[in-house]
Amino acid sequence: MNKLPFVSIIVCTFNGSSRISDCLDSLINQDYSEGSYEIIVINDGSIDNTLKILTKYPVKVVTHHKNLGICAARNSGLQNASGSIVAYTDDDCIADKNWVRNLVNNYGVNVMAVGGVTVPYSINTLTEKYMSETGYGNPAPIEFGKSKHPLYRFFVYLKDMSSPLINSGADTMPVQSIYTLNASFKKEIIKKAGGWVLGFNFREDQEMCDRLNRLFPSQKILFTKKAIITHKHRTSFCHFLKQTYTRSESTLKCYIKDKKIPPAFPFPVFILLMSLLGLYLSPLLTVLSLIFLPQLFYTWWLIKYIKCPKGYYLLFPYVQLSLELATILGMFRGFIKLKPDK
Repeated sequence: MNKLPFVSIIVCTFNGSSRISDCLDSLINQDYSEGSYEIIVINDGSIDNTLKILTKYPVKVVTHHKNLGICAARNSGLQNASGSIVAYTDDDCIADKNWVRNLVNNYGVNVMAVGGVTVPYSINTLTEKYMSETGYGNPAPIEFGKSKHPLYRFFVYLKDMSSPLINSGADTMPVQSIYTLNASFKKEIIKKAGGWVLGFNFREDQEMCDRLNRLFPSQKILFTKKAIITHKHRTSFCHFLKQTYTRSESTLKCYIKDKKIPPAFPFPVFILLMSLLGLYLSPLLTVLSLIFLPQLFYTWWLIKYIKCPKGYYLLFPYVQLSLELATILGMFRGFIKLKPDK
């Protein structure tokens, strides 16, 4: 019987006292050989009761005396890791009891990273339903990173939105990137790449995966449906929009750093232009544009509604339009901030 590799699970937290207990409870009860994994918690300058809670658990605690940011925290975890594989999750996540085992089972000679499925903690609000239906928080198809042609990337984006990767038939498949709320890496590989780049408050996982793909083209990043993390998303739609807007600035930094063309979202631009034209011609045209054009452009939601008449399917085009607008505005804000440095 092959010996299981030693795994270091790294959780970074900042003022996580209200959520970290559920996370740690799930991690200490993993169905993985006892003594074959460790849990490292980076307390990144918390000023609440986080440290007091951590003392109750059999975990290694590394404390930053001030908040240094997510990338510095991830690097601290990497530096203190004893395992040959480092697995990352967040303090508002709950791991399935087979999470570690199902990540590890997919490693081979030519595999440098493995990520898993993320599912919402509950599916009650419109935001949660949208996340569940679109596979939000899960990787995009590998084709998304194969071409810099905006039309092709837009086609892949639409295909993924209408039929997410998590709904495909295969249990395990190669992907372009994985997200650190459910991700693992060979420690040797990630150290050779130079660790986590400081300065990214969001999308540090995308930047890391882009760099790994560039530096180690013969190695693969895999996505497995069997490694499951439940994520306690913030369920407010306003927060969802704000989060999308804020993260898009870091997304633009990733694209510029890796010399990629960002995904194009022509639908929101066209709908806005038609609405503005309507203001000039007729206010009624503006109202009709805002009501009917999203249904026309994001037509797969209407098709899903016809097949299964759930009312929220008819609302999803407006959710998606709002999120794409937030992405465009966030990237534009990022471009304005980056422009003086060019």
